[in-house]
Amino acid sequence: MKDIQTVLFDLDGTIIDARDRLLASCQRALRQLAVEIPDEADCWQAFRTLDAGRLVPAPLRQRFYELLMREYMAYTGEIRLIPGAHEALEYCRTHGYRTGIITGRPSSPDRVRAELDRLGVLSFIEVIKTQAGTPLNDILSKEQQLLEAVAELHATPERSLYVGDLPNDIISGRRAGLGACVAVLSGGVDRELLVACRPDALLNSIGELPGYLRDP
Repeated sequence: MKDIQTVLFDLDGTIIDARDRLLASCQRALRQLAVEIPDEADCWQAFRTLDAGRLVPAPLRQRFYELLMREYMAYTGEIRLIPGAHEALEYCRTHGYRTGIITGRPSSPDRVRAELDRLGVLSFIEVIKTQAGTPLNDILSKEQQLLEAVAELHATPERSLYVGDLPNDIISGRRAGLGACVAVLSGGVDRELLVACRPDALLNSIGELPGYLRDP
């Protein structure tokens, strides 16, 4: 790994625990489609295997994803950090790393900023990039946002690292030419799916990131 100066983070499943929010949003979306709601374990398994579309008949899948995202954005329940996230973000800032959030959420950066402020970690983040205005089918492709964040931080892709919980996070980081792409298991995605993307490291959670940065 090259000498890393910039650490960029995905948000949901990486910094913020998204499980309860995702399950609640899924149930609301299924209810609106008048589709039978499976038990929580089955719903979660569908997300773990990146196959949530199987929860509805094929003709309803696009609408299901649209409703799922709408409900996810409208969620007003409790939000909490992934254990160790506060410490990892603080470590990065106090050790001189430039930092940013690159999320697939199709919302304004201000909404993300407000959420991070509520969680007490906004001061550790310099740049926030979202997928506001991006078509739903493209929100997981983050190459452009990654490169924009790198440029705004006056960094270079080769000396930047991206941490995420989805295969698309690793793929986007690779396509953007980042120096390192680290996957975390805290989002719930099956280990095998993340390993298949060949990340530079696979951590249990962001809480292990300081150790990785000290001894990659």
